[in-house]
Amino acid sequence: MSSKYDPFTRGPFPVGVRTQELNDKSRERKLPVEFWYPTTEEYKGRDLDRKTQDKYFLFTHIRQEAVRDAQPQKGRFPLVLFSHGFGGHRRQTTHLCCHLASHGYIVASPDHMGNTALEMVEVYMNINKEASLKEMSEISLKSALNRPIDISFLIDNILTGNTWIPQKLINSKKIGITGHSFGGWTTIVVTSRDNRIRAALPLAPGGGDSSEKEDDSERPESDLLGVIRKFWDRKVGILYLAAEYDHLVPLKAVIDLYNRTPEPKQIVVLNNADHFHFNDAIEQIHEYTRTQLVTMSGNNPEIKSRADSMQPISKLHPSKGAYEYIRGLGLAHIDYYLKEKNEAKDFLASDLKSLLAERQIDVSIY
Repeated sequence: MSSKYDPFTRGPFPVGVRTQELNDKSRERKLPVEFWYPTTEEYKGRDLDRKTQDKYFLFTHIRQEAVRDAQPQKGRFPLVLFSHGFGGHRRQTTHLCCHLASHGYIVASPDHMGNTALEMVEVYMNINKEASLKEMSEISLKSALNRPIDISFLIDNILTGNTWIPQKLINSKKIGITGHSFGGWTTIVVTSRDNRIRAALPLAPGGGDSSEKEDDSERPESDLLGVIRKFWDRKVGILYLAAEYDHLVPLKAVIDLYNRTPEPKQIVVLNNADHFHFNDAIEQIHEYTRTQLVTMSGNNPEIKSRADSMQPISKLHPSKGAYEYIRGLGLAHIDYYLKEKNEAKDFLASDLKSLLAERQIDVSIY
């Protein structure tokens, strides 16, 4: 490519991070929110220095490539929302959120309370195997009802100045959304309901159909695909990113969602990858989950089948390439649809398979 556009490289802005708790009184629901944002030159390099970058605790001490409570950069920036997965948390994919912030975006990610990592650990500890399936189904449905409202509530509060972010920093006409797994499903539902969304980046989204049904018009409200009901009738750029060997969200189900989605749309699949290739700490989370499934399986054929379908992380796509795949393609997509960058458009229209292969990233284009 003749263009020097490089979405894989971290952007020119140092990254700040701040946490704020919002309260939706109408639902008696509190939302802890993580914000990532461009900050001033005085923080240059401090977001990448282990001595000065932010640390937080979630089961263990974790770092993210941002400086806690740094001074925000002056300017007017597009807004991107991030929605975590089932049993995830607002900081589960900081590598993408920080990358976007470094390129001039303000990113906001809420904890979907009732469906976070800490809460799900408590649920698992207090239910027996017979009750677990029903319990998880009830939690999924309740979260499915709350998640899209959480995101629109957050947008409302940011745009009306009810958060720490000065209104003058936000370009209210340029709003995008991304999310992983259940958060990918949330990304699609919010896009279908909230006309302020102009770009969508679902990562291994749940809710698709991997069966061979020809007529699904009678899907109940409890069905995650049925909840979507309709897609949007306005121009929204959407890029699906998915994993070839996803043991939780089959690739066939993601392709089903893609086929239902109106143009303009694109899908790029990371080959030899699994569900947690979209998170931070890919190796640790994948192996922890695989070990837990083996331990829990016992005589349960469903859990055993899922455990058997997970390959050791050593046999899967290296994490470095996975991070570059998500950050590079994700940023280019957001850049094109929110900042109208022609070089991003050219990048996305290029031979992505060959381009990514140069970086030892193996993908399929559908």
